Amino acid sequence: RACDVMERRLTVISLTEENTLHSLRSMVRRLHVGGFPLVTSRDKMLLVGYVHAGDIEQFAQAAEEQNWPLSSTRVTFSAFHPRKTSRHDETSHVPCPCPDLQLGRRMSSGLSMDGTMPEFSVDMSKVVDDAVIQMVPDAPLEQLHNLFRQLGCRLVFLVCRGRLEGLVTKKQFLLALQRGDIGGRARAAPTPAQRKDTELKT
Repeated sequence: RACDVMERRLTVISLTEENTLHSLRSMVRRLHVGGFPLVTSRDKMLLVGYVHAGDIEQFAQAAEEQNWPLSSTRVTFSAFHPRKTSRHDETSHVPCPCPDLQLGRRMSSGLSMDGTMPEFSVDMSKVVDDAVIQMVPDAPLEQLHNLFRQLGCRLVFLVCRGRLEGLVTKKQFLLALQRGDIGGRARAAPTPAQRKDTELKT
């Protein structure tokens, strides 16, 4: 099953938490990953999309060029604000239409409510990848293999009823194949011919 090789310990960005350019950039530089899942909250873990590390760095650099303090520059995702549904009283996240703005126009500054301290904020809604590849954790490994091989994706999110359970990278999957520990059962290392048959196209 796909869940046998998934990464369960995830570092995520939550819509319900206060995020700044400094905190997000620190995550990127500390963890050296390609990006982070964007979720509704840490308790519900409903998957919204994926925020690439390169976009976080681009926003941070643009803010620095304008001499904005990264530690107090808030990051928002306004297109994914939660709203209550009347029928089930559950939280849903629906992207709202917004113009294709340039980077500089997605950044704003102004005075705080008391008119003293300047406030800075950036809206990163437009760079959220909300069309990520998803599959259920119990999906067979053959299906996961086909996603990597045929679609050329490097990351698959494992989701159950909207809740993010884990993810699998192409690199993780290949390592699991080479170790022969997929499914929790050790197997002999594959021969060069077998490895060629199962090797994913890069």
